[in-house]
Amino acid sequence: MKIARLNPPHRAIDSRVPKGQLPPLGHLAMGGPLIDAGHAVRLINADPAPMTDAGILEARLNDAPGAALIGHAGSTSAHPVVARLTPLIRAA
Repeated sequence: MKIARLNPPHRAIDSRVPKGQLPPLGHLAMGGPLIDAGHAVRLINADPAPMTDAGILEARLNDAPGAALIGHAGSTSAHPVVARLTPLIRAA
């Protein structure tokens, strides 16, 4: 199965301080076993730029994945973004 993993943009301080961004280690840790199990996994790291909703949807639909998994490092700051994106991704 094609799986798109999304690290959404969010307003946590570690995402906005220059050189303060951390790699999406959770996505990387989960991606390896999924690849080992035979899945095609792609990471959309929407936080550094940050990507717009339209850019995220375009990237997500790029190769028609069977699943889109969203994870984030800053639960409180990312929740509104995830709540906004989830219905858009589902509709797409």
